[in-house]
Amino acid sequence: MKNIMIKLLFVVCCLCSQNILAQNLRFYDSRQLTCNLFTSICQDTEGYIWVGTEYGLNRFNGIQFAHYYNVPEDSASLLHNSVRCLMLDRGGVLWVGFVNGLQYYCPDGNTFCTIQFENDVAPHIVGIVQLKSGEIWVTTSGYGVCRVDVAQKKAYRITDIPHLTDFHYFGYLYEDSEGVQWFGIYNTGLLQYNPATGKSKLHTRNELSGGSVISAILEDNQANLLVATSTTVFRFDRQTDSF
Repeated sequence: MKNIMIKLLFVVCCLCSQNILAQNLRFYDSRQLTCNLFTSICQDTEGYIWVGTEYGLNRFNGIQFAHYYNVPEDSASLLHNSVRCLMLDRGGVLWVGFVNGLQYYCPDGNTFCTIQFENDVAPHIVGIVQLKSGEIWVTTSGYGVCRVDVAQKKAYRITDIPHLTDFHYFGYLYEDSEGVQWFGIYNTGLLQYNPATGKSKLHTRNELSGGSVISAILEDNQANLLVATSTTVFRFDRQTDSF
């Protein structure tokens, strides 16, 4: 009898918990966003969730969404409606990459500030990364890799890294725990650069078994570098300097 009562109490508690959860859950669908084609997501220091889409940017406060669009006559609006990537830097600044340039969010005015690129180009931003040094770098599709001068609100193409200027179409950029930088190059492979020695090495598609697109790079607890391509995942051997 005692066991039956314990089991019954357990079932009642489960039902009550589910009821409480059901009362506090809210469900949202794509109709509450500017577009149902998502490209990126990020959470800022205030707890807001930012969702980039193919048509506009969304900010979620836990209850409802605020929508941001490009307004041609307003230079403080989104640079373009096609948002490609988001990144929150260590200072809490939200960076937004578009098909035609780069901006960062200014919360005081609820506006966006545009970064100017040299030669007045408007590159397709693929990725945004903050290095350990604090610098903001962006990878582009067609204009190489650029370094952002935040104070001047300008970006300059990086030309002082060996072999980097040989390519124009970049994707993933990762700085590992040893300070080595890894650049994913479309249809080519992975460029490894060590700032401490100034040396670079290109790992071709053949070394990566034909993987043409670097989709992700990370390190495990033993500092092993793992690289995901369009076909598989590879482990980098630091002893042999190869995959």
